[in-house]
Amino acid sequence: MKQWIKSGAPWVWLTAGSVSISIIMVVGLLAMIAVRGLSHFWPADVVMVEYEQTPGHIVSVMGEITEEELVPVQRVHDSGIQLQTDELEIGRQLFKVGNRDIGGFDFRWLVVPLIHDLKQPRDVVVLERTEWGNFYGFPHSVLENGQVVAQGDAAWQALQKSIARTTELREAIHDIEKSEIGYINGQMERLRLEEKGLDYRHEAAPLRRAEIAEERAILDAQYNQQQRKLTELYTAINRDSFKAETTSGQVVEIPLSKIIRAFQPNAMSMFEKIGHYVAKLWEFVSEDPREANTEGGIFPAIFGT
Repeated sequence: MKQWIKSGAPWVWLTAGSVSISIIMVVGLLAMIAVRGLSHFWPADVVMVEYEQTPGHIVSVMGEITEEELVPVQRVHDSGIQLQTDELEIGRQLFKVGNRDIGGFDFRWLVVPLIHDLKQPRDVVVLERTEWGNFYGFPHSVLENGQVVAQGDAAWQALQKSIARTTELREAIHDIEKSEIGYINGQMERLRLEEKGLDYRHEAAPLRRAEIAEERAILDAQYNQQQRKLTELYTAINRDSFKAETTSGQVVEIPLSKIIRAFQPNAMSMFEKIGHYVAKLWEFVSEDPREANTEGGIFPAIFGT
């Protein structure tokens, strides 16, 4: 044994074991993050329930069930909800209800014994928006320039066509703002710095200053031309809107320019859900963030890192 210890073999095995444990821990952590995080992109089913908010007062709640847990009954009582039960713990579910611009919050805890009549309507629509998070509701109508062009069952198909149109317009706007106008602004900044350098060195350079003024005039004309294109595109993208009905019966009008995509998760097949998942995952790694970096993609962070 002493000879074996003196040979250094135990320390080799100890080092190898430590490295193996570290690798297992890192892989396990990455796996846990992947399981918990990548499931975010899956189009979960949307449920609609009748919830007894107060004794005798029933409200309709619709959303995605994102979490379930058991909590002490006393905690439920302390929150103002009185239940007649002999159980020490009671279940509750976290609903992602969306519609933050209407209700003021994205998530809501519901106590399981107060949930009744759970349904999964096939026609429920989930709208992924540029602001205010998801919207959950039922199709009502599609409008062009304030005039209804489709309603009822036809509204869903018309909505898909309108979203395809606004997506093309949004990409055209993005190209002009990032590429064309971005290039012009870069050239304007280059001229400004060059002119500032002449001033700093106290150089008259009348010929070069005249050239700078001429180049700036050309860039100004190009900038104004791109601005006119942007004005036309923004007018076009703001043409359409979509009306949806919430569970309370309220009809909400949402500009199509604010809608990234619309889907009906309860009516989607497995292949459609897989396609949606892949599209969302690609968006996450290839697109810029939006809504104060809480949605969209992380491409700038990946590129910067």
